[in-house]
Amino acid sequence: MARWPKCLLVESEAQQTRTEERSASQPEWMNEMLDTVVNKLRSYRKYQETYRELSRLSTRELADLGISRGEISNVARKATL
Repeated sequence: MARWPKCLLVESEAQQTRTEERSASQPEWMNEMLDTVVNKLRSYRKYQETYRELSRLSTRELADLGISRGEISNVARKATL
């Protein structure tokens, strides 16, 4: 039985601390801009990881999941939403 790839990124305590420190020392607009950039990078990283893991599956395993090889890009994109 095929399984879905593990693609969730978990923010560590150190990353949370850095975010809190940054918030105290920078203007709000800059924090929002940095948060947007960080979120876009995380989404792209999740897309790449999902795409790579699905691409490694055999055609049979993909069919078990109800995915064709041509749909991998779309499924990976949806996983980032």
